[in-house]
Amino acid sequence: MATATYANVFVNGNSATTSISFNPFDQTKYSSFNASSSVNNCTYDSSNGRITVGEDGNYLILFAPIIDGSTSGTSPNVKTTIKVDGAEVYSVSYNVLSTYGRQERTSHKVLNISSGSYVEVFLEETDAGAEDIYSVQGTSIQVQRIYSDF
Repeated sequence: MATATYANVFVNGNSATTSISFNPFDQTKYSSFNASSSVNNCTYDSSNGRITVGEDGNYLILFAPIIDGSTSGTSPNVKTTIKVDGAEVYSVSYNVLSTYGRQERTSHKVLNISSGSYVEVFLEETDAGAEDIYSVQGTSIQVQRIYSDF
């Protein structure tokens, strides 16, 4: 039977407000960082928000940011990005309707990742001159090795 390989990280606070691309699992983006993590055969480094996988294989990356804007009543466009070893492998853009408050915008991708490679995710507000964004308590990521073919 295969050993489970995974990393789950859940942030228990709000990041600083920003208009640039940032990793919501990087502790330097918070005035007071608090996260819960559970890992097996992976490592999570809170100093840069990276998750390093411990074995070759197919991985499901499930990024579930909860996003809010700095100004109520505006609708910033937000890009979520998944990177492996610093290279962008997936991104999608969303509109966040701040009128309705905090919103969750899940992204997911199945990727073949080599042992020792790292996964990181980013949020970016993409409207020039629009409001800043921040990630909200409850933002999470799961990197889970899957043992089947797609």
